[in-house]
Amino acid sequence: MKLFVAFLFLPLGAFAAERVPWKTSRVTGSPEPPPSYLAEVIWPHLRLDNVLDVAHLPSCRRIFLVGRKGEILSLPDDLETEKPKPVIFGDLGKAVPNLENLLGMTFHPKYAENREVFFFYVDKREGPEPKSRIGRFKTLPKSDPLRLDPTSEEILITFPSGGHNGGHLQFGPEDGMLYFSLGDLAPPSPPDPENTGQDVTDLAGSILRIDVDHRDKDKGLAYRIPPDNPFLEVPRARPEVWAYGLRNPWKMCFHPRTGDLWVADVGWESWELLHKVDRGGNYGWSVIEGPLVVKPDQSHGPSHISPPVIHYSHVEG
Repeated sequence: MKLFVAFLFLPLGAFAAERVPWKTSRVTGSPEPPPSYLAEVIWPHLRLDNVLDVAHLPSCRRIFLVGRKGEILSLPDDLETEKPKPVIFGDLGKAVPNLENLLGMTFHPKYAENREVFFFYVDKREGPEPKSRIGRFKTLPKSDPLRLDPTSEEILITFPSGGHNGGHLQFGPEDGMLYFSLGDLAPPSPPDPENTGQDVTDLAGSILRIDVDHRDKDKGLAYRIPPDNPFLEVPRARPEVWAYGLRNPWKMCFHPRTGDLWVADVGWESWELLHKVDRGGNYGWSVIEGPLVVKPDQSHGPSHISPPVIHYSHVEG
């Protein structure tokens, strides 16, 4: 059984005696390596099965634990509370027909005005072949603590599902657009059999970006394509694509100070990758995976390949 245990990180250096600084040196930089981190259990009484995402809603000071089979629990976002008691926010397993997996959740940045919450999930409501969807829900008015309205769903977008679904959702802190990640939809081997990683004419292997506050009625879309998305002038390219060349972009976040988008990409057989993702960026899959050349003869997408900021071997973890 896979268990989720709440924890935080503390620098180990905080527990070590500080070295007396040498103030006469002309060498720039630090002689010390970056401090390691220590995982500290903050709520040892919590044992939660298959939690895949954690969403925050600062306005109500609660965090939301997203279970793979659809159950979402909320608890106070307060480290001073020794034994917070989780309560049920909602159960997508009851709201969505034939739910397979719930992968991601995020609140609208203007939640206080519209009560909107978004989910990335996989279901089989249309038959045996699973589909990935992003659904927009609302919370029940005046519920305390917050509860999901299971009857309020509007499906924004539906696309194929596969072995590498990605599944994370984040709103851009500066532009208010919804960003979501989608993997190459392939099994582990052979790598990227459809060569979708370098193909911007489909959604797979990409970070997508859409405007959920407006609709494109002419095209029958429940969202609108932002006019500054990078591949609008590329023939046959999917206009939702913001960046591509990713195998399984499992988690991502925006840096709280710089606004940069960082994406953790689950690698194939050798490497795990961390990318700083920019507009129109190409991150190499499946031509390369970090320093490993995977498919040297595969044609590249419309932008040059950018290496990961960090890559580490599966031998390390």
